[in-house]
Amino acid sequence: MHAILPGRRALGETWNKVTVRPDASGNKLEVIVAPTLAPPEMLPIIVVAGGQMEIEQAEYALEWTRQKESENSGKPKNDLTPAEFYKQLNEMWQDYLRLKIAWLQGQTTIGPGGMHQRQSPGLRRR
Repeated sequence: MHAILPGRRALGETWNKVTVRPDASGNKLEVIVAPTLAPPEMLPIIVVAGGQMEIEQAEYALEWTRQKESENSGKPKNDLTPAEFYKQLNEMWQDYLRLKIAWLQGQTTIGPGGMHQRQSPGLRRR
């Protein structure tokens, strides 16, 4: 297994490349920690070697993941076209307005802010 993980801040470490593999005898696991550069999006990268995956293959997968992250950093995370985005934004705005109007009319509303139970002005005791 290879991973790029945040280091121990108390010891002044920034980011570490951690490799976990069987030792020469094959009975114990060997953990190798080496300083490395931070990933582009500052998120950990973990590559798990399954089966008989060689160290070189895991290294390649780790570098490929790091390269893909650097290519995708700064790009929006959604696949909506601008028209779809504005349609969705308009629907959310209209839902908010419906809830707001119901709240102002004294109706019980259930929405993103929680449940608000109201009494209409005609039902209040005086």
